[in-house]
Amino acid sequence: FVMVDKFLPDFVANGALETLESIPECDWEKSDNASDEYNDVSHSFWSIDSFSCVHDLVRVFMLLLPTKISTISAGKYTRAGHIVAHDDKDIVPVGMADDEVVWHSRDIAVVYYLTKNWKESYGGQFVDLKTGSKYTPKFNSAVFFRVPRIHEVTPVTVNRPRLSFFGWYLVEGIKYDPEAPNGLTHKPIRRSPRLLKKSKHEN
Repeated sequence: FVMVDKFLPDFVANGALETLESIPECDWEKSDNASDEYNDVSHSFWSIDSFSCVHDLVRVFMLLLPTKISTISAGKYTRAGHIVAHDDKDIVPVGMADDEVVWHSRDIAVVYYLTKNWKESYGGQFVDLKTGSKYTPKFNSAVFFRVPRIHEVTPVTVNRPRLSFFGWYLVEGIKYDPEAPNGLTHKPIRRSPRLLKKSKHEN
């Protein structure tokens, strides 16, 4: 588990925040128990991964670990937004350059925080349930950890958005059973099964 302060140059971080703040509300996709049939873990947040203006920053994360396939999205938590305890395990089908489909596992998770002046009393904390540590989102900081790792996001208590980028670096093969309980009282968080296409920039 690693937390990095001042993850990107200030001008890049400020530009990324301005970009997320400029995205129209109608372009954010809601993810909660009512809208996500593949995820029965209690959760509520908004995300976007197809908006053209976020592609440059997504590219930055791709280049951090260029030998791994990555799936990165922008995230927004509003009042009551949360995720209960989960371990991020998932198996993802990836369409390779030769059209072969190869199963990959989530290997490394990342969360990059972009909200300024966030306070502990606002909620939205990242709680590492392995150690019991709580992390209040700090502008231009990033958290990296190996999957699986049990964690949660506490409910947001204020009427302002908590903005971030989040996602995973994948490793080829099935490295764990995604349905194994791993000490949880809930099933692992699962996303809609979708076929990722390996970019020509990924090796």
